[in-house]
Amino acid sequence: MTEEGHVWAWGDNEASGLGFQGSNYGVQKIIRTPTRVPNLDQYADRMTYIAGGNGWGEALLDDGTVIGWGLHAALGQGTTKTNISSPEPVVVMKNVAQLYARYVGSIALTEDGKIYTWGQTGGSAFPMIYGASPTLRTPHANDPVVSVGGGKEHMFYQTESGAIYGVGYNDLHKIDQTKCCASSTDWPGKGVAIENTQ
Repeated sequence: MTEEGHVWAWGDNEASGLGFQGSNYGVQKIIRTPTRVPNLDQYADRMTYIAGGNGWGEALLDDGTVIGWGLHAALGQGTTKTNISSPEPVVVMKNVAQLYARYVGSIALTEDGKIYTWGQTGGSAFPMIYGASPTLRTPHANDPVVSVGGGKEHMFYQTESGAIYGVGYNDLHKIDQTKCCASSTDWPGKGVAIENTQ
């Protein structure tokens, strides 16, 4: 994204994931040089966060609206079908303070401290941590969530008390640090110990 707020993209435009008219999901369509994305020009200077996934992209606007383009199954549009995609942005949800999007799904923290997740639901860890539509998670009623983040097939959130929890696929000790390849962790997640490195 340039200083003027315009988005340029290049790489695999599968399922219109870069914002251009693209191929079907699972079929590569390579954009070989940086190219301006005209469908996002209307949001110039309004995007505070932008990220791409597997056949889709999302952005958080300055009014708390999340928009997405590409594969609808990853954009909380209420479908699990991988044959519906569009280069034109759609509204995913509103009143979002923080957004983290990666690979096949997203996690959002709303302005009133609620967590929502959505994304593709195929794969061992995906059904439990994502959803076809933005899904409300209420992990700890008495310890509000203050920040969210994640990785390819897992996500983390931190509460007001400073505790950190992980949800999703646990390969290579990503969540359960006592086991290399434990089964996936469902909500409300497993506490993650962070050593003081100072």
